Amino acid sequence: MSSTAEFLFNRRIVLGARDHLGATALAHVSQPLPALVASLILVGAATGVVHETGGTYLPWVHLLYIPILIGAFAYKFVGGVTVAALAGLAVGPWMPLSVENAQAQESAAWIARVLFFMAVGGFAGIVFGALERQRRALAENAMKSQQTGLPNRRQLVVDIQATRIDAVLLVIELSRHDDVADSLGFRHLDQYLSAAAERIQQVLPDPSRLYDLREGRFAALLDSSGSAEDHRAAAHRIPDALDEPLPLDGLPFLSEAQVGVVYVLPGGGEAMDIIRRGGIAVRQAASTGRRVVVYDARDDERHARSHLLLSELQQEMRGGSGLSMRYQPKIGLADGSCRSVEALVRWKHATLGQISPAEFIPLIEGTVLVDEFTRWMFGSVLRELATGLFDDEKLCVSVNVSVRNLESSGFADDVASLVAAHRVPAERIEIEVTESAVMRDPAGFGAALRDLRSAGFRIALDDFGTGQSSFTYLSEMPLDVLKLDRSFTTALHDRRESTVIVESAIRAAHGLGLEVVAEGIEDEATREQLASLGCDLGQGY
Repeated sequence: MSSTAEFLFNRRIVLGARDHLGATALAHVSQPLPALVASLILVGAATGVVHETGGTYLPWVHLLYIPILIGAFAYKFVGGVTVAALAGLAVGPWMPLSVENAQAQESAAWIARVLFFMAVGGFAGIVFGALERQRRALAENAMKSQQTGLPNRRQLVVDIQATRIDAVLLVIELSRHDDVADSLGFRHLDQYLSAAAERIQQVLPDPSRLYDLREGRFAALLDSSGSAEDHRAAAHRIPDALDEPLPLDGLPFLSEAQVGVVYVLPGGGEAMDIIRRGGIAVRQAASTGRRVVVYDARDDERHARSHLLLSELQQEMRGGSGLSMRYQPKIGLADGSCRSVEALVRWKHATLGQISPAEFIPLIEGTVLVDEFTRWMFGSVLRELATGLFDDEKLCVSVNVSVRNLESSGFADDVASLVAAHRVPAERIEIEVTESAVMRDPAGFGAALRDLRSAGFRIALDDFGTGQSSFTYLSEMPLDVLKLDRSFTTALHDRRESTVIVESAIRAAHGLGLEVVAEGIEDEATREQLASLGCDLGQGY
């Protein structure tokens, strides 16, 4: 971006700030005038006090330091020296040493006083000047990022509040900066962020300004001239530019970015709320795999609903009646008998009706409520088992757990304590984890699963086929059950390849001593085909 364009854009922001910051600016501009008037009035008043109290031999003469310091504070060195000279002359040759005796001052005495006053005023002016420069430097640094030197979030808030023109805010999220910090260290992270900022600035349209909101997140404030397509094109140029690796110490390092777009209208909301909307848009881009997302007001409604659901879900877990357990049978494909069940949570909201688990469970997994929710779920299942919900006292119940639960130290001990408290045999509980979750850290989660299996629980790998695991990994995992994802089940009639894959998976799982469950069986033909392929159990969707 050219310096001329940046000047013009910043000038438009400043011009638009007159109404917003007018009173503050006027106060700063007019500060010296009342300080000058106050200094002169105080010099005159102090001079009158000195004369009325008897002359310069009395300590009232020191009252003149007050206007001297005021002059030094307002005008720094020049003001301190000037007011000091005026004060010194005010009690100079025409001010008696003693009014009562009409005794004049010696010339050396009042000249020395003038020089001393000027020295004090000059020194005070130098001190006040240094403090003012330090204050301005601190204020300036408070508006800049220490990592990149760019204007920071505080400055962006000021600029949004000040602008009286339509503008476009781009919020830019880097997705690889944590990799740089983990692999190369924080010194290289600073270099990476600075290099990314420079790359972004090269493709920003004129006029615009780039801000560093926090580590890995930038924002750009653009002039709104042009069409919506122009704004999207400008946003797309940013991740496109970052596709080319950034050089760090001569090594190319990959970078990725998503961009959220939000329009800034005069009077269109608080600055922090506008920035929040940009954050919503960029998170939407990241979660959907898109590079650019324009903020949609409906996203606010979704976020408000999510917040409401999380708040009320917490109340439900602590004494509400809306949450309940339902049990889906797993049927033996050979004989049609119910061999086990899967525990499923259902929520009937008092005003919203039935809330899908597909909506509220992902919300929980993104918060610390996930541990409390899992404890509630285990507690509910165990209470129903302990009170004889099922006639078959050996029927196994599978319970889904989150990857966040497995990351929690002592999770196996907590579940074992709950089971023991309800006097339910551990072998009646089967713990399900998804393949994609386990494959994030096979070694770490494998250890957590071994702890659970050592406590007597059965372990099932859910949604097999959706991740990138291999049977080599499966052979190292402490598993009892392999659950084929429903995508394989529904494709059995349509693609011969799916039949071959499912048959191979079943044989490999049996070779590892695992029981195989097929999900999503909705008709008799599918059940018969899976039974012919050797699948052990099946359940609906």
